[in-house]
Amino acid sequence: MRTLVVFIVCGLFYGQQARAQLPLNIEALQVQRGELSIDTGVSFSGYSRWQLQQQWLDTENNAIDAIADYPVPYRGDSLLSTLVVRWGLAPSLEVNAGIRRSWHSAGLPAANAMWQRSNALRLGVNYSLQQRGIIPGLVMNLAWEKPLKSSARPGAVGQGSWHLSNTLWYPLDPVVLSLELNYRPHLHIDHDAIRLKTGGGLSVSPRINFAVNHRVTLIGGLGLERDGGDYRNGRLVIRPRNRIRLLSGAGFRLSSRSQLFVYGSFSSGEENTGSISVNWRFHF
Repeated sequence: MRTLVVFIVCGLFYGQQARAQLPLNIEALQVQRGELSIDTGVSFSGYSRWQLQQQWLDTENNAIDAIADYPVPYRGDSLLSTLVVRWGLAPSLEVNAGIRRSWHSAGLPAANAMWQRSNALRLGVNYSLQQRGIIPGLVMNLAWEKPLKSSARPGAVGQGSWHLSNTLWYPLDPVVLSLELNYRPHLHIDHDAIRLKTGGGLSVSPRINFAVNHRVTLIGGLGLERDGGDYRNGRLVIRPRNRIRLLSGAGFRLSSRSQLFVYGSFSSGEENTGSISVNWRFHF
């Protein structure tokens, strides 16, 4: 009987602690007026898919004409690093600016892949609404990204593109449920007589976030993703793709001013991918 009473008391105490503590990844979404923070991260991912390649034939007039498209195996890897500076203008409004540098392997067939570098400038604004009663919390992010110099296409001119991301979260003791919605339009790149249209997509990702204590958070979820396909001079070269992504991760409070997040994911479908990422945030 005494053991049962101790167990119930400890359970009630732990439940109060769980209700009082937001997971670190949800806490990181909150905007603090006048707060300056830096986010930096690195991620590595690999993917495999089938890509259409044109078969060329010399005609009688010595002209070159494409007579067929046929799928070939394509495997690529990418390494991405980011640096973002954030500033809280108001209790619910944040502006941020950052730079993204990425390295991609590219080549057809997969055995002929080469590493190519690209850079991009990113400007964004976050607006947050606190969770009240049965109304979930909401963080909206609108970002504009401008491609910069690329070793793959040195003379290419890339247009800026908008990215929209929304995160809904709601505490359901002892966890916090969240739902991420992301949309990115196609990116247009002009290079000599070539016009590329690439990168459009939509994703929905429900997650479960659990604060083990004030220093450790566990994260798990899945994502439903749709890529709109890639085009070259109006001709489809990569078909639209659907994926189901499984995600797991953990957050660690290193000090009163810094947090570290580690994520891993795997997806399958018309394109198979796997990735691992590490992000560090420091508050001044």
